[in-house]
Amino acid sequence: MVITIIMIGNSEMKAQAQYDKALGLRLGGSVGVTYVQPMWGNYMEFIGEFRFGNNGYLAVGALYEMKYSFFDIENMDWYFGGGANVGISDDNFGVGIDGVIGLEYTLDSAPLNIGIDWKPGFDLINSANYLSNGALSLRYVFN
Repeated sequence: MVITIIMIGNSEMKAQAQYDKALGLRLGGSVGVTYVQPMWGNYMEFIGEFRFGNNGYLAVGALYEMKYSFFDIENMDWYFGGGANVGISDDNFGVGIDGVIGLEYTLDSAPLNIGIDWKPGFDLINSANYLSNGALSLRYVFN
């Protein structure tokens, strides 16, 4: 929380993403696809992912994200937001809520966006699980 307060205090408080749309891979505690686009004055990220574990877990979700310049470093943004997901495993169906906080950099020399984030969440239906998932995202940028 302290880090978030410091980052807010050192950021321009307006959407800052360096691209219009981006599509790529999300690699971490799960493997998936990520798609980001502007929506309602900020950004919406759609994620489809497979979590490894005893039963495996296939999920899709959407996160509403606010992006801000990171300490005035060109092409670097930090973001936070929240959203929901639905998922299914061999023996369970779930609906949950997610939060996200992350940092991303968009290259000038290539249409590539690289991000790292932490996405905590809670499954609310058919189970009461806390999930924590960090990931590296590599996205192709569409301008």
